[in-house]
Amino acid sequence: MRLLICLALLCCPVSAPAQSYLADFQDALNRCQKFLETTAGFSSEGLERVEKAENETPISVRERQVWRFPSSPIQVVHSTYTGSNGQLRSTCEVSWREGATPLTSDKQDALLRSFTRRMERQIAEGTHERRDPVKMPPLVTLGYGPMKQGIHGCRVIFALALNPHSDFFVVNAGEQISYPCYK
Repeated sequence: MRLLICLALLCCPVSAPAQSYLADFQDALNRCQKFLETTAGFSSEGLERVEKAENETPISVRERQVWRFPSSPIQVVHSTYTGSNGQLRSTCEVSWREGATPLTSDKQDALLRSFTRRMERQIAEGTHERRDPVKMPPLVTLGYGPMKQGIHGCRVIFALALNPHSDFFVVNAGEQISYPCYK
């Protein structure tokens, strides 16, 4: 009987839902990177739109959309807004969806390792550089960004923040307001 079960698993592989959130996380980061670093726009293919109340959107925001991966705790929020100087900027946030299965410390560690490997690979390729955000204990923060300007001529950063003492986890990616834009 055990042999039949093993053969069935080999012939009909079962997806690993426990690890699928990591693939969705990387997919979300790829979408954000493409959205911020190219003129291709945000790709929502395969994602489900999450409707938000209009009163949650600040007046300076031109467009804000919330998307989630089906059967996944990962969500993506992308926005385009007008800064105080009238400059158009874009942001993309990847986070653990509210109401999803709890974010355990093991999953938080796996997400941190996944982000770190991505950051180190892109820095090693010479296309990105390390840009750590300001430290805000107890949050763990790290970041990096592309050497070239973003789609609106602004400096882009991918900044991870997590609280090891809670289930808080987010990657904020966007064109930084603390640096001038050149378009």
